[in-house]
Amino acid sequence: MSGLSKKLVLIMLLVLLISCKDEPKQKLTNEKIKAVVSILPMKFIAEQIGKDKIIIESIIPNGSDPHTFDPSPRVIKKIHDSDIFFLIGDSFVFEKNIVNGIESRNKTALADCSKNVNLINNDPHIWLGMDESKIIASNIASKLIEQDKANQSFYENNLMEFKSKVDSLKNIIENRLSGLENKMMLVYHPAWRYFLKPFGIKEESVEREGKHPKAGDLKEIIAESKYQNVKAIFIEEQFNPDAAKSIAEELEIKVVKINPLTDNLLYEWDQFSTKLAENLN
Repeated sequence: MSGLSKKLVLIMLLVLLISCKDEPKQKLTNEKIKAVVSILPMKFIAEQIGKDKIIIESIIPNGSDPHTFDPSPRVIKKIHDSDIFFLIGDSFVFEKNIVNGIESRNKTALADCSKNVNLINNDPHIWLGMDESKIIASNIASKLIEQDKANQSFYENNLMEFKSKVDSLKNIIENRLSGLENKMMLVYHPAWRYFLKPFGIKEESVEREGKHPKAGDLKEIIAESKYQNVKAIFIEEQFNPDAAKSIAEELEIKVVKINPLTDNLLYEWDQFSTKLAENLN
């Protein structure tokens, strides 16, 4: 083979490799897609769409605080070995810190599930919003279809089913929370704005920029809570309840536990809205 012919063959191979690289990786028939997410609520949504076509793991253990979680080498390897990493988005600091390393390997597909979500002050807790969860589910379905076109109708039907479940529950919750517009929910960690916004309920958090408030801020919170006739302080299960108990004692109100990192969002929305109705009326 002449030198010119060899060069032409090399150029053709290079073009072929580049074109293959740009195409989403298609899974083999009957091969399940391996996916990872950061937290259990995202796992729940992904399971509603992928069902038995995917194997999905949450890399942050149940009960851990995502804001302080430090991934081990084993966790990083698990991400690198997966087909897809369903991301909450750039506003979620934990994910942002490890995404660059994943991109450089060019193996794991990254799916930004915050695409088309209207962020509130860059708040990452989008999975807790009922409307936002449907957008997350749509983004998950799109990525699964991209990698598994043969099962497109399967993913689309599951997406429709999930959206229908969310809409049905939202109608129930709207009736449950009717009349609570402009009421104030006192919560330790600010995570519930996406859920509360459609129902007109305001969130007042004790934390300030991820830290316990200074004395002056705490005094203002207590004064506003008294003015609003707050009956309870809500605290997430991932936080030390002692942080809320001192405020509860000062205001003579009760402490109510809630779970933003649930493994069943539909159940938690139902439970959370019931607790709101009981404690904001």
